Amino acid sequence: MMSSMSKSTKLVVFSDTHVRSFEELHPVVKEALREADWLVHCGDFTGTQLVHELMADYDRFIGTYGNSDKDETRRLLPSKQFFAIGGWRIGVIHPWWGAEPDGIEEKIYKELGPQDIILYGHTHEKVERYHDNTLIVNPGPGYPEFMTPGSVALLTLGDTSIDVEFRVFERP
Repeated sequence: MMSSMSKSTKLVVFSDTHVRSFEELHPVVKEALREADWLVHCGDFTGTQLVHELMADYDRFIGTYGNSDKDETRRLLPSKQFFAIGGWRIGVIHPWWGAEPDGIEEKIYKELGPQDIILYGHTHEKVERYHDNTLIVNPGPGYPEFMTPGSVALLTLGDTSIDVEFRVFERP
């Protein structure tokens, strides 16, 4: 599905990790991060150590705070971010106002405005769908929960195409 181009850009997206440090991240997440040109965390770190580690170790780190993040994290990161890779306009958010069927994606779209890609967390459910011409992606939970596996999303951005891959994982 990739266009013929000289170089694509790999964006690793994860959210809702609920861990204190890089060391506590699942091995599948760490492996994905080694492949990243850009790293996006869509909120709910639940501690500043991981934020500081990602900021120090990844030049192209984008993050937002989530509803579970305390004031220390909220002072380090915004509630939403906008950035661009090539011609792609990207918005990132961790909405606190509820989950489907409450119309969360429509609310996110209204909050961020038209982007090419919107990345969000909070619901702990993988999402890949379009709203108008905007690709909306939720990477799912960044750790395996009781009955739900964890997941991370890898977006490969070409000049005119986007490929989305989810890597799903259980407890190690």
